[in-house]
Amino acid sequence: MQPALHPPGTVVVLNPTKTSNLPDLVERFTSIAREVGLPSPQIVETSEKDPGTTQALAAVTARAATVIAAGGDGTVRAVAAGLASTGTPMGIVPLGTGNLLARNLDLPITDLARCIRLALTDPALPLDLGWLVLDDDHSPSAATAAPAGQAAEGEDWDGTEPHAVGHPTDGTEPHAVGSGEEPERHAFLVIGGIGFDADMVGGADEALKRRFGWLAYFYSALDKLSSRRMNVTVTVDGRRRVAPFRSRTVMVANCGRLPGGVVLAPSARPDDGVLDILTLDTRAGVVGWISLGVKVLAQRLGIRGRTDPVSTIASRRGREFAVRSSRPEPVQIDGEWLGRAHGFRAWVDPGALVVRRPR
Repeated sequence: MQPALHPPGTVVVLNPTKTSNLPDLVERFTSIAREVGLPSPQIVETSEKDPGTTQALAAVTARAATVIAAGGDGTVRAVAAGLASTGTPMGIVPLGTGNLLARNLDLPITDLARCIRLALTDPALPLDLGWLVLDDDHSPSAATAAPAGQAAEGEDWDGTEPHAVGHPTDGTEPHAVGSGEEPERHAFLVIGGIGFDADMVGGADEALKRRFGWLAYFYSALDKLSSRRMNVTVTVDGRRRVAPFRSRTVMVANCGRLPGGVVLAPSARPDDGVLDILTLDTRAGVVGWISLGVKVLAQRLGIRGRTDPVSTIASRRGREFAVRSSRPEPVQIDGEWLGRAHGFRAWVDPGALVVRRPR
């Protein structure tokens, strides 16, 4: 059920679990709105059952002037899903652990008052939105051409042009594989992935996240270094397929920066109308992970690492991707665990959002 809202003005969709002093936070919104000459915003809280999409849809129906997502990455995603293709401006006040989109938009995540002011007054600029559908079909696929444990070492995608298959996509939304029922679409703003990255997200301890923030994911990653490699295929824009290859993780990125100054996808931009697909792989145990870590850190300096015998980073760009694994693997979007699946289909919705952010 959508909450009743009175038009127009600003609506703040707020996750109350992300603040230790809710009345003080509400007062901050009210006082800053008055400072910039706006009426007091309406505060609508999220819940476990309604994490933000329903509230955002209600705000659109009430013709809100701006809808602000105040919470973590999950709240931002949920609000974005409700505002997609509506033209209603969105603001972001980051209150979470990773604050992935806020970092990529250069929002001052350590200055709450400034973030509120920007969310109320900054220009509303177009932003792309990604959509992801889990592929739970268990029928045979090209990914099973190299069964688990049988692909030879070194069978990796190096980012070169894949060979053509099938027919070009017509740009319409991809169809789900399987039962024929309408699949659930998941919005993402930063990155979605299958394999090691999702395993790391799912293994992050909630208590450590509250205490140490994004460093909790680092501790989880250390625990997952011995996880198995995947056998996967990738289809790019509905017409090109990469032959089965081995990888630790495959990710689709709308933005490229992660906490800690990590630049995972240097060419990814949230408003360029395309997504970047990344494959990361390691061999030779700890040596391979060290090699991969050096490559990732070097990307922050603008240095693109080459494939070597122990680690690989490869990427391509496109509007639509299908990723298929020979067995179910963990999947995540924007730091949220979605479960296990044989793969996913992801595509970009160019300019689906208008977000108040620095130019």
